[in-house]
Amino acid sequence: MTKQFKPTIKRRIRHPGEIFKQQFIVRYNLKIQDAANKLHINRVQLSRFLNGHDAVTVTLARKLEVATNVSAEYWLNRQARFNLHEAQRQQHEVQAESLFG
Repeated sequence: MTKQFKPTIKRRIRHPGEIFKQQFIVRYNLKIQDAANKLHINRVQLSRFLNGHDAVTVTLARKLEVATNVSAEYWLNRQARFNLHEAQRQQHEVQAESLFG
């Protein structure tokens, strides 16, 4: 028997780049180029992350951890939550069957 799961979307989940931008770039009035230099990535890479075009990778999460003292696990979990939210938002209905009968 196929069951249908219809997720309810209560609120928007922010991309981790947006969180980083607000909590660090804006709050501390940092220039994108300066932050990119501190993270040892190029400005375009950082800009794509800040604007939600690129996801947090393990490498970037580790760099963010060093730069912000916020755990890599936090950044990766935020990315996972964002990905799941986006998948639910874009796909209104998911069909699946139980593995257990």
